[in-house]
Amino acid sequence: MVLQKQPTQNPRKNVEIQDLKIGTWNVRSLYRTGTLKTVVSELGRYGLAILAIQETKWPGSGNHKTEKATLFYSGGLGHERGVGFVVSDRILHNIKRFEAIKDRLFLLEIQAKWFNIILINCYAPTEDKDEETKNDFARSAI
Repeated sequence: MVLQKQPTQNPRKNVEIQDLKIGTWNVRSLYRTGTLKTVVSELGRYGLAILAIQETKWPGSGNHKTEKATLFYSGGLGHERGVGFVVSDRILHNIKRFEAIKDRLFLLEIQAKWFNIILINCYAPTEDKDEETKNDFARSAI
């Protein structure tokens, strides 16, 4: 997915951002050794500024800085579920707000020149899950 926006002047570096490439990926767990490093390298390989990820399986919520990007994440108890965004360092200064709403829902607000962009990453239970899990998700989303 490529989202075009008006050029934004970066007040800190005076670098103009013209294209904002956003992707999504079910990583199936960042808990495995080396997975976050692979995700960050794919960010650069595809020229993405932001990558929405699902099934992070990291407990709690927060952010984690890597060499070339920052992970903003929201997880549950233990190593289950979890969503987040991996944001490239080149647009990190444009992040206005990040909010871990639930272990399956995360909001990221990006400041642009003329408007703000809000991205929502939602990870719903799959069809093979039991009815109670799916109904709990549906009730909590309201």
